[in-house]
Amino acid sequence: AQSRGLDVTFHRAFDMCAELSTALEVLVQLGVTRVLTSGGQPSAVQGAAALCQLVAQAAGRVIILAAGGVSEDNVEEVVRRTGVQEVHSSARRPQESSMLY
Repeated sequence: AQSRGLDVTFHRAFDMCAELSTALEVLVQLGVTRVLTSGGQPSAVQGAAALCQLVAQAAGRVIILAAGGVSEDNVEEVVRRTGVQEVHSSARRPQESSMLY
């Protein structure tokens, strides 16, 4: 994908790594663009401290994409506590909209 100019996002399997810091460096070396993570915890709110550390470690070399339980109710808290610039939400609940397909 990268050789064709496409971004590569590594999914939440990252959260199963024993050493997130080491795993992040491996992904940077592999040229991954984004890492989807909840900081090794069940939710981004619970993993906020680790997410903050990962954002600092990444230092712009890779995007830390906060995921796991991010909703309209907690997205501001997640961004404020972690410093992430991007978040992922499953948006499971239907919402009426004027959008037409």
